[in-house]
Amino acid sequence: MPTLNWIGKDAVVTHHQDVPYRLLEPVAELSCLPSPTGANSARSRANGSRADERPNETREGWGGAGGEGSESADNPNGNLIVQGDNLLALKA
Repeated sequence: MPTLNWIGKDAVVTHHQDVPYRLLEPVAELSCLPSPTGANSARSRANGSRADERPNETREGWGGAGGEGSESADNPNGNLIVQGDNLLALKA
């Protein structure tokens, strides 16, 4: 049976063992509360508006359609932006 061999193959095969272990650290002021109507519904209610009353807002380059009720002015497609040390934890 043929095998593939190349220079540096050992480094590629064992790379997963070289990635440092990191913990996800929650930051309360940057967290979004889980809710069935969308990521920013608590913020919307605090401002006196309802998520279903707002028109769907999309921006150039944001990708357009999002998940169920997850669109907002800050994040129209419902994705979470992870930055800093927690990004390193997710990569690990």
